[in-house]
Amino acid sequence: MVVKEAKIPEWAEVWGMPDDVLNKISSQIDYFHTATVNLGAQVHSIATETIDLLLATPVPGDIDPRRHDIVVRYSSVLTQFSKVTQDPDRSFNHFWTELEQSVSFYLLDAGHNDSTKPDEISGLIGEIACLRDRIPGLMAQISNLSSAIEGSAGALPGLEDAIADATGLLNRASGELNMGAAIMTRLIGTAEHLHKLLTEK
Repeated sequence: MVVKEAKIPEWAEVWGMPDDVLNKISSQIDYFHTATVNLGAQVHSIATETIDLLLATPVPGDIDPRRHDIVVRYSSVLTQFSKVTQDPDRSFNHFWTELEQSVSFYLLDAGHNDSTKPDEISGLIGEIACLRDRIPGLMAQISNLSSAIEGSAGALPGLEDAIADATGLLNRASGELNMGAAIMTRLIGTAEHLHKLLTEK
């Protein structure tokens, strides 16, 4: 873990200390992962119902009401997902800004502080790398779910708007995660450079 200074620097009052920001991002990844897992399970269940309906022997007056029921429930599921994930304060980009500023200021201070220990910097590198390593799996999960939702549109007409909103949020999150991975890679590179300078003293 990153060793916190006894006196909180001015920049930390605005951006937070690196380990605090990393914890917030980790919690947000957990939140989004849970939301996508839950949505994926419901999409799978509804897809199975839809296939069963399409393969069923037509019964007069039965198919249309059942399809309507599926559409209503599916729309509700997609709309609920959109509601719980579209809060601007939960945008990953919001956290990337905090992380970039926090770590940059921390490293700047550490580079001018003779008491900074290399282990503190290597600990920070490890924390950032651990968080970054969680991103590819979540991005793959998001991509698969988005494709599944888009593929369901043809079998259940009337869901165009709900599907567009949900897949739009998924694709946006994927782009934000990709950006975050790039930012963390850059921060790791900067921290590794400082670590090298400290160990060569």
